[in-house]
Amino acid sequence: MSGRTAEELRRIVYGLPLAFAREDKGAADALLEGLDRVEIEAVCQGLARMVVQTVEVLCEKTGESDPMGSVVRLLQAQALEAAGQ
Repeated sequence: MSGRTAEELRRIVYGLPLAFAREDKGAADALLEGLDRVEIEAVCQGLARMVVQTVEVLCEKTGESDPMGSVVRLLQAQALEAAGQ
């Protein structure tokens, strides 16, 4: 590991969605610059937790009975979109 602290990785986890929402690829690239494989995995896990928690809250508010099913459908849709389908 390159020595990033848990707090630094947390800032990356929170900063990436903001950079992407602003369509600021430069900011996203800067946040990810120099991350090693273990750090990338930690960031991905943090982002996944954030997505799951968000979907759970939204499902609770809308009455959706299967939050994890919603997460899976969301990820499948994004994968298809990324693949150009």
